[in-house]
Amino acid sequence: MKLKCEFCGKSFERCKAHIFRNVRNYCSRSCRNEGTRGEGTDSDGYLIFSVNNRLIYVHRFVMEKFLKRRLKRYETVHHKNGNRKDNRIRNLELWSTKHGKGTRIRDLREYLRTIPKRLGGLK
Repeated sequence: MKLKCEFCGKSFERCKAHIFRNVRNYCSRSCRNEGTRGEGTDSDGYLIFSVNNRLIYVHRFVMEKFLKRRLKRYETVHHKNGNRKDNRIRNLELWSTKHGKGTRIRDLREYLRTIPKRLGGLK
């Protein structure tokens, strides 16, 4: 199947198996490396960016800047409203241990109070 490279725009062939596996379309490894440089998302939906060929999670970076220190290995950053792309400091919470997936009911209610009722909120 004919595709267009997401980085350089060149046309190339790809087998159908790769198209339906949610694989991004690059004509070569060098285009893939250039195309995925900078900000993007990982397979779990967290925003990441690259600095000196090192991937950094945006939510951890934001928390480190807020605390003015590096995070410890065991510290995790929880997204209160469950949206992994919402990296505002008021939506982030530092935990001293790993946390499970999902959102606490208390956090969901608090978030829904900020949304007008006509849009599905509690306000």
